[in-house]
Amino acid sequence: MEYTKIEKNGKHYIKVVSGLIKEENDGLSLVAACAEHDTNKVMPPSNCLSEQFLRLSTRVAGQVMQKLVNYNIKAVAVIDTKKYRGKFSDFIAEANRGKCFHAFEDLEQAESWLIEEGK
Repeated sequence: MEYTKIEKNGKHYIKVVSGLIKEENDGLSLVAACAEHDTNKVMPPSNCLSEQFLRLSTRVAGQVMQKLVNYNIKAVAVIDTKKYRGKFSDFIAEANRGKCFHAFEDLEQAESWLIEEGK
């Protein structure tokens, strides 16, 4: 995966710019990227979420999220939430009630939560 550091309002986060989150070790890559850039905030866009991540039966989403929780990393994804049904939709709804991972349809809302809310 490739990342870039984004600075906004005096704060920064890591944005995944290429590659797919498709296995548990990709969660560790996100953790390493955050550590390298001295942040605990990451934004993987929807095009980086692999089919394995989106299919909850593979357990990839849960494993990656657990890595982020273990290292106190906040994550936000910009996705079309109406596009997803079933278990992944339930996963998003549950995650949006927590403090570690949120999904938004709008980049500005996602950045705002990550920078301001996801402290």
